[in-house]
This record gives sequence, structure tokens and C-alpha cells, in this order.
Amino acid sequence: MVLTSVGHLTKKTELQAGWAGGDVADLFGGDFDADDVNYDVDADFSNPYLGVQLRPTGNWFTVGAGIIVPDNDIDVRANAEGPNFRIDNVDYNASETGTLQGTMEHRNKLAPYATIGFRPNITNNFGLFGEIGAAYMGKTDATVTSSNADADVTATTVNGTTTVKGSDVAKAAEQELEDKDWLEWFPIVKVGATYRF
Repeated sequence: MVLTSVGHLTKKTELQAGWAGGDVADLFGGDFDADDVNYDVDADFSNPYLGVQLRPTGNWFTVGAGIIVPDNDIDVRANAEGPNFRIDNVDYNASETGTLQGTMEHRNKLAPYATIGFRPNITNNFGLFGEIGAAYMGKTDATVTSSNADADVTATTVNGTTTVKGSDVAKAAEQELEDKDWLEWFPIVKVGATYRF
């Protein structure tokens, strides 16, 4: 969902303030893969923004830029494949590890964005608009916990078997999530109608 307020500075320049957000997990199927681990994700995004939109040629074509203030809740839960969680080429026994779940958040407190689009006026009052672009949200910090944090977990590599704690598996999952760059760029797609009073 997107809410936008527009103020005209000149015929070719608009100041925009608004909010974009909602449950965006369904946009990518409600899950994602970080290397060999599949994660269910529940994401509640809240992104107020402030920007400027230009009509550089004075016609329908627009170019926009601005800043988003990300405040996004991203909850993840790992799905074992068979009897194991495979993290960084190590197989951890899933039943010994327990549930791996956690949260992710963007490191950027301000995220720059840029868009291109069109904004034709159909009548003096009605118009249409469409924009595409992206915001750079930055890397993410992950916090993952194991429901069996103190339990012994069998870890299998090509060199043999060893024993680690459930909390060690959670730390390995955190690192793998932070190395994943799928959340660095946030796509922007807007289509709608405008009415001028």
C-alpha cells in the first residue's frame, strides 16, 4: 500500500511525502532460500518517504529521487530439508537443533531511492501515473535462536562428524542470512490515478 501527498514547487517539480508498506512477504511467495536453507518469512514493512519528482522535458516523463526511513519487521523461520539444516556446507541434525527462528533488520536508517515513470493528465483534474525504481536499504542484521540452544547437535562435514551446541547452529544461520543480499535493494512499483482539486 502507498499513500502519497504531493506539493507542486514549479510546473516541472513536485515535492512528495508519503508512506509505503504492508505485508510484502507474499510478493516473493512467503519464503526465500539462503544458500541451502529455506526460510518462511513474515514481513511487515513501514517506510515513510520524502522526495522530489521532476518532469525534465515538461511532458509525461518523470524522474524521482528521495529518502526512505525504513522501519521494517522481518521474521524468519528455517525449514529443514530432510533430517538436517545444511548451513555453509555443514549438515546439522534438525531434531537436535530444534526450531531455528529469528528476525532481520536493515542497517540503513535512511535509504536513498530513485524512480522513473510517467504522469499524463487526462483532463484538468484527472491523471494517471506509473513509476518503477529501487531503494538501497543496505545490508541486514540477523538474530537467530535455536529452541534447543544448549543441546548437543551432530554436525557432519566431508571430513567427518563433530558435536556443537544448538546456539552454534543459530550463529551459523545468522551469518548466512547476513551474507544474503536479497534484501539490500527494495523494488518500487507504483500505478494509480490522481485527482487535482
